[in-house]
Amino acid sequence: MKILGAFFIPYQKNFLTIFLMSIIIMGTRRNYMGIILEFPHKERRNQIEVEKEIYNLAGHLKDLYDAIRKVELGQEQLKKQACDMEDTYQTLIQLYGEIVGNENVPADMLEYAIFVGMTRDPKTGKITITFEPPPPDGAA
Repeated sequence: MKILGAFFIPYQKNFLTIFLMSIIIMGTRRNYMGIILEFPHKERRNQIEVEKEIYNLAGHLKDLYDAIRKVELGQEQLKKQACDMEDTYQTLIQLYGEIVGNENVPADMLEYAIFVGMTRDPKTGKITITFEPPPPDGAA
């Protein structure tokens, strides 16, 4: 085996040679796992560079959190505006039902209404959508 190893040493760029060398090394039962290779240490960054990077990232984080707060405030304002519009919509749809009659309110107007009833005819399977407002105050 040592003769084969000596023969292939000049041709180490060849994959087969490297493969055979590893077999020869394993065949001689030498323990190469115990060798620890130390990698060169990276240059240590100095304190000023690290401080600059920390302050830079802190500034970016502040900007991001400020943007998140603005979005949250905008979202809250939109929710409040939507609730107010919905209340007005419910009042108007009830008024419209009083004017034309609850059974005459078109189904496309009921998309955002909360007083909607649905019935299904068991024989035909037809679904009927109706407007069913609550009774006026005082009437039970």
